[in-house]
Amino acid sequence: MFGSPADGMQRLLTDVRFAEPDVIVVAYGANEAFAGHLGLAEFQKQLEGLLDALEATGAPIALVGPPGHENLGPPLPDPTLYNRDAAQYAEAMRQVAAERGHHYIDLAAVFDSVRSSQGSPAALDRLTDDGVQLSPYGYWRTAAAVAETLSLRSGAWRVDIAADRGTYDARGTLLFDVEVQKGRVQFTARDDRLPFPTPPRFSPEGALDLAPLPTLRIAGLEPGSYELRIDDEPVAVADHREWAAGVRIASGPAFEQTEKLRRAIRAKNELYFHRYRPENETYLFLFRKHEQGNNAVEIPRFDPLIEEKEHQIEQLKVPLERHWVLSRRIGK
Repeated sequence: MFGSPADGMQRLLTDVRFAEPDVIVVAYGANEAFAGHLGLAEFQKQLEGLLDALEATGAPIALVGPPGHENLGPPLPDPTLYNRDAAQYAEAMRQVAAERGHHYIDLAAVFDSVRSSQGSPAALDRLTDDGVQLSPYGYWRTAAAVAETLSLRSGAWRVDIAADRGTYDARGTLLFDVEVQKGRVQFTARDDRLPFPTPPRFSPEGALDLAPLPTLRIAGLEPGSYELRIDDEPVAVADHREWAAGVRIASGPAFEQTEKLRRAIRAKNELYFHRYRPENETYLFLFRKHEQGNNAVEIPRFDPLIEEKEHQIEQLKVPLERHWVLSRRIGK
């Protein structure tokens, strides 16, 4: 049993070293902000001590300040006072990150921007479920902010083709076997990265404006309606004018691969959680281990399951070559 904050800190550092992280993300200050201005100095002291210990790992560090609570109205409490204090703690983290040369992920700025643009969002567009816990959309926006800060977000994917001239240009992907005609265009593409997941929102049209979606622009097509298929899967239908302006691609096999990757990561994370923090830890490793400590041998059995998921993730994260075909719809 941990008897002091020092014991808890030691456990945290043990877990970090065990994980051998490539990047350490420090989300801190949301609970501490309840202490208000009077607790700020102690918070900064604790933050500095935590970073002193984490920097010894040599892994890059990104700090995440508290974003504040979402005001969803009665019967939930008004978060105005808490948000004022949380902003002070977030600013303290930003300053420490700058002084120590770490990344800083400004979720407060991201969420404030969302709230100001939405007005009164629909229930499924909210950043949180209850003002505090992130909703699926809130997690999506958070993931985008983290990826942006760490320069992990997918670059712009754009293919421009002039069907009447037979020329093309591509960004974010490499094209092979390009065949261009006025009534049909096809090519094979190997993308630099998988596409960013589309947002889980109730209003997809507005949400797609926030997503870095691939854009396919094909000018010089004969008049008519055209269907896009990727690996023979129907993906989009638009007329020649819309294709000339550029059509954003929001579905298809690459997005399905992204979703498979996301699910594999979630499954691996759950296995890892049970490995490092089993529910009956007190009986296995701590002050009651004399009762069931003999079962502790089962915990390392998670390791091969985690390794299997890691192998699956390594395979899923690699973009595959996809065959794109745009063809005129008969009679359209």
